[in-house]
Amino acid sequence: RDIVGIYPMCKLTAEKQNSCYMEVLKLLRSTSFNIVAISVDNASTNRKFFIDYLCGGVLKTHVKDSATGRPIFLIFDPVHALKNIYNNFQTRKTIICPPLVNHLPNGCHAKFEHIEQLFKLEESMSLKKAHALNLAALRPKSIEKTSVKLAVSIFNESTRDALYYYASHEGKPEWTGTAYFISFIFKLWSVMNVKTCTK
Repeated sequence: RDIVGIYPMCKLTAEKQNSCYMEVLKLLRSTSFNIVAISVDNASTNRKFFIDYLCGGVLKTHVKDSATGRPIFLIFDPVHALKNIYNNFQTRKTIICPPLVNHLPNGCHAKFEHIEQLFKLEESMSLKKAHALNLAALRPKSIEKTSVKLAVSIFNESTRDALYYYASHEGKPEWTGTAYFISFIFKLWSVMNVKTCTK
């Protein structure tokens, strides 16, 4: 890992970002590096840069490198994406997922309230199925909303498994949709967070 360029500026625009990108691209092409991906957070300037300058008006998963003909993949930072999902789920309280052929064939209806109920149910137990859940994850302070640790305690396999267990064994079938949603996000996070090429 190395820094190729630093561009201090007081107001970033998609046009300025594209100019910086072209400079870096030219520099990297003069070396033996191949550009494989561009990763940004989902700030509006970054989205505009991707859509207007790299994709010609419609967001795509990749663009073709004009010099090599190889794809350059456009990635939104997975850590930022996970925090956004966490904040949206907590703020909106309900998320309705459309059907996804391989993962959620019937879609799902997830409620943050089910996770709060799960925490309350297990709060006084010495052995908890959802051992990663904590009060800070359910009611974070403003600064804590950017904490990946808190997001991961919600989208956790123990939370998922506890929801499944209580849905099928303890008369809480309405928790199943929330378990499906957490399972989907947990799988997505696991895929995006892989640190070795052997997985």
